[in-house]
Amino acid sequence: MTATEPWADLISSSDIHWLYGEGIKRKGGTGSVSQSGCVDGALGAAYNAELYSMPEMNDEQIISGLIFCGCLMFYLITKHCWVDGNKRVAWEAAMWVLLKQGLTVQVSDDDAEKFCLSVASGEIKSADEVVIWIADRLSPVI
Repeated sequence: MTATEPWADLISSSDIHWLYGEGIKRKGGTGSVSQSGCVDGALGAAYNAELYSMPEMNDEQIISGLIFCGCLMFYLITKHCWVDGNKRVAWEAAMWVLLKQGLTVQVSDDDAEKFCLSVASGEIKSADEVVIWIADRLSPVI
């Protein structure tokens, strides 16, 4: 962890760019270079939310890094850092953060895809909604 990237113990900008490249290799799509500062902006905004926001959740749902995870997913989808693959890399980045904490979400691939599409279309309007959706489906990695 560095002073400029306090979230680096969970995920770094380099990790996200690597996940993006791997997603394009595995699933195809129009690979592109990310918009300058976009990934770092999403990381910073997610970390700020982790420090200063509190979605309406019950005590059992509140774990360190959960708000960061959900907000990162929301911002990577909605900021459109790349020409293609934003939803895919957002999902992978969120799952990476959860995995670092020994967690995953119990959801089918179809439901995950529908949820990401709902965020991209604007049906899901806030990062808090993403955090709560993830919290409701959390499970320890077995």
